[in-house]
Amino acid sequence: MPSVFAQLLDMRPRYNIDLGPRILPQSVYSFIDSGDLDALTEELARLARQLDRGGEPGQLGGPTPLTDGFASGQWTLSLISTSTPHDGSWEVVGSMTTMSIPECLYELIPKSIADALETGASPEAVSQMAAEEMPEELVLERITSLELWVRVSSWFFAA
Repeated sequence: MPSVFAQLLDMRPRYNIDLGPRILPQSVYSFIDSGDLDALTEELARLARQLDRGGEPGQLGGPTPLTDGFASGQWTLSLISTSTPHDGSWEVVGSMTTMSIPECLYELIPKSIADALETGASPEAVSQMAAEEMPEELVLERITSLELWVRVSSWFFAA
């Protein structure tokens, strides 16, 4: 039901203002993996305080739309996946994690996978890396709502 799905996610069009940071620490990965949203909220606010050192907006040491979103709690985390039946249980065959703020939408990608994709690693190698459950830094990869819909819309009609 794409219409139900759309209402649950913050996938509206945005201005795509992205002034960083571009990497989130390993602790963010751990809090997402454990589902501890209170700790995640505190960690993102701490990260915003650490990065915003009183500079001018958009300059090094100044606030950015992303750190403002972290500090004010105006962010949305979406874990999107699709599963198929396999041997009497369900197997995840596709997933992505997004984070949005009012100005921008990001895909969160483990750093090792982002590095592998950037260097042209084979799909098999990337899949193997994705299957490993190793907490690591996360890359914030800017994505548009249209790009996100193109990637997940096929999941609605998969056989």
